[in-house]
Amino acid sequence: MRLSIGQVHRNVLALASSRSGFVLGDRLSFRMLSQPRAAGFHQTARRGSQIVEDKGGPLTLASLEVQNRVEYVNKEKMARTGGPKQSSRGSSSLKVKPSVSLLNVKPVKTALPKSAGIKKTLKVDEALFSAKSFEELGLPPLLVDRLNKEGLAAPTEVQSAAIPIIAQKHDVVIQSYTGSGKTLAYLLPILSEIGPLTRPMGQDNSEKRSGIEAVIVAPSRELGMQIVREVEKILGPNDKRLVQQLVGGANRSRQEEALKKNKPIIVVGTPGRISEISAAVNQAAVGSLPPSLEHYYCTAKAQHKVDTLRRCIHALEAQTVIAFMNNTKPLKDVVFKLEARGIKSTELHGDLGKLARSTVLKKFKDGEYRVLVTNELSARGLDVPECDLVVNLDLPTDSTHYAHRAGRTGRLGRKGIVVTICEENEAFVARKMRKQLAVPIKPCEFTEGELVVHKEEDVE
Repeated sequence: MRLSIGQVHRNVLALASSRSGFVLGDRLSFRMLSQPRAAGFHQTARRGSQIVEDKGGPLTLASLEVQNRVEYVNKEKMARTGGPKQSSRGSSSLKVKPSVSLLNVKPVKTALPKSAGIKKTLKVDEALFSAKSFEELGLPPLLVDRLNKEGLAAPTEVQSAAIPIIAQKHDVVIQSYTGSGKTLAYLLPILSEIGPLTRPMGQDNSEKRSGIEAVIVAPSRELGMQIVREVEKILGPNDKRLVQQLVGGANRSRQEEALKKNKPIIVVGTPGRISEISAAVNQAAVGSLPPSLEHYYCTAKAQHKVDTLRRCIHALEAQTVIAFMNNTKPLKDVVFKLEARGIKSTELHGDLGKLARSTVLKKFKDGEYRVLVTNELSARGLDVPECDLVVNLDLPTDSTHYAHRAGRTGRLGRKGIVVTICEENEAFVARKMRKQLAVPIKPCEFTEGELVVHKEEDVE
C-alpha cells in the first residue's frame, strides 16, 4: 500500500504550527523540521512521480503534502539485485548489517535552495546499529523508563538503524517487514523532542501547551487508530490526551471539539479528514482579522530584508513593532543588525525561560524596546495593544498564520499596519493570500523615508 503525498489537497490549511510531519504506508517518509530552513512559502508536489519538492517554511497541516524530495527504492530492482545496496551521502554512508535482508534505511537528499548554504554530513556511530538498550540511542531517561515499564528493554534492528539518523535531523526513508518495529522507529524520535517525556526525571510536567507540534498522516483509518494507541501507551494514562486522531468514519464534530478541549501536541489522521477540519478552522481564523488593518507587501533580497525593515519602521513612524520569522536561529542576527542601525530591539522565542520571556515582554510593552523579533510558536496569544506595526520578515505558511500574525496589531479598535517583506519570486504568495483572505494586500516600497503604494496587479 502506498500513500501519494499529493493526495492531500493543496488547500489543506493549518490547525496549528507543527515541527514534525510523517506520511505512512509500506514505505514511510518523514522529516524532522527543527533544522534551519530557507525562508519561503511556495511548495509543490507531483502526484504520480512520488517526488516531492519543498522550498521552505515550517510544517503545518496546510503543507502535509509537500515534504522534502523523497526517493523511493524500487522493489523490482531490489528483487533483481538481491536487496538494497548501501546508501551514501558525501564521504559517509549508512551501513546496514547483512543479516537485515529486508531492511532499508537511507538518508534522503534534501532539495534546499543553494542560497540556504546548509551542508550536513551524515555521521553515525556504527555501533548504534547493534544497540542493546534504548539508553545507548540517547533517548531521554523518562522515555526509556516508560519503555521499560512496557516491557521494551532493547531496540529492534530497524529502530537502532533509524533513530540515530533522525536525531541528526536527516530525512529518512524506512522500508522493513511487518512487525519489525517501524512505528516506534519514528515515534520515539518524536517523543524525544516534544511532550512530557523529554524533561529530566523528577521535573514538573505541567507546562502551557503551544499547539500541535507533530503531524502523522496515515493512509487508512485502521492504521491511524493503531498509531494513536501506540502513542497513548507510551505517554501513559495521564498524558494520553496529548495525541488526537483525525480519521474518517468517525464523528467529525466530536474530533473538532476534542482538538479545542484537549489541545494535543500530536495529531494522527487520514488526508481527507485532516483537510475537512483544517478548512473549517481556516475560515474561522480568516474571519477574525481586525477590520481596521492596512495590508502591504514589498520585495527585497534576503540579505536586504533587515534594511528594508528599518526603512519601513521609519517611513511609517512605527513605535511598537513585532517582526515575525519562521525559525529561531535567525532572530538574534536580526536583533544585532537592528541595534547596529540604532533601533532598540529584542528577541522572544521558546528557548527562553518563563521568567526571561516575561521580562522581555514587560520591557517591550513599557517601550524599552521598539522592535520585538519573534517566531510563530512563541508569539501565540501575544497581547500588546500598543503594537502599531506587524512585519513578516518570513512569509507565513498560509492564510491562517497570516491572520494570526496580523491580529497582533489593530487591537481594541486601534489602527494597525501589516507589511510582508518577501523576495521577488515569492510575491505571488502575497497576491494569493490577498484572494484567500479577501483583503487588499497592496504592493509598495519604501523610498526616501516614505511609503509608496503601487497599483495592484493580479498576476498569478
